[in-house]
This record gives sequence, structure tokens and C-alpha cells, in this order.
Amino acid sequence: MIRFTNRSATPVTLTITALDSLIGNFAPRPEKLTIAPGATESLDPVSGDAGGLLNWLDLTLSLRHEGTTETHTLHLVPTGEPGEHAPPNRQR
Repeated sequence: MIRFTNRSATPVTLTITALDSLIGNFAPRPEKLTIAPGATESLDPVSGDAGGLLNWLDLTLSLRHEGTTETHTLHLVPTGEPGEHAPPNRQR
């Protein structure tokens, strides 16, 4: 699960512009997050077919905030822990 925490004193609005990996390019939901000061929001879980065992996966995440776009590569590794339950349905 991908989470964002706002550590500032004002609300922050992020737009997720890309969520890409070797097993697929995903449509992030929600695409836009507004996060209150001190709050944490997360993207809905996504899944894809890795065609067998997956030892690691690089996920490219691009987001835009106040007209500036940032791109980060997240190196994901399985933990053996069960996945979290899906978050409650959001209004879209």
C-alpha cells in the first residue's frame, strides 16, 4: 500500500500522474489526494500478474504538487506478511 503523510501545517493536494512497473501500468485511485495537516492518506491497492515468483519489483511513482512533478522509483520486496484489507469505498 502506498501512503502519503502531510507533515506541513497546511493541506496538501497531490495528483498521481504515473504508477508504472514491469508487470503493468496502473491507474491510481484516487488520482488526486488532499491531505490535511498531520494526516495520512493512501492509494487503493493494485495488483498484477507477475507470471510466477516475484523477488522484487521496481515501481515508478510520479506525482504533481503545485505545478511541480516528481518521479520516484520504489524498490518493493515481498515481506511474507499478508496484505492489508482494501480501504473503504471512496466517493469519486
